[in-house]
Amino acid sequence: MLIIGKEYFFDKEGKLEKTVDHDQGWDFSYEKVIEYILERKSPLVREDIYYGAEITQEGKEKKYWQLILDTQKTTNKSTWEIIKLDAMTGEILYQIEFEVIGFIM
Repeated sequence: MLIIGKEYFFDKEGKLEKTVDHDQGWDFSYEKVIEYILERKSPLVREDIYYGAEITQEGKEKKYWQLILDTQKTTNKSTWEIIKLDAMTGEILYQIEFEVIGFIM
């Protein structure tokens, strides 16, 4: 689940009780993640499947973005890549590419 922006909580009378800023601690923003994916020439969507990139916002202690990218166009194979980016800096924390054998794209 991707939660961005501010969330507001009100009491029964409509008075604001609290505000949660979901962007706090995510200096490497959602928009920067999209730029990162596009710079890598990975598709954000594909016509024949429901996604080309999956972006997940994870982490409580150490926040990070987890990307699952279809790299078929750049490798000419049935490959996918999993990348974790630090939520504050955009630094790559983890990266692995794997080929799906016997799966028709």
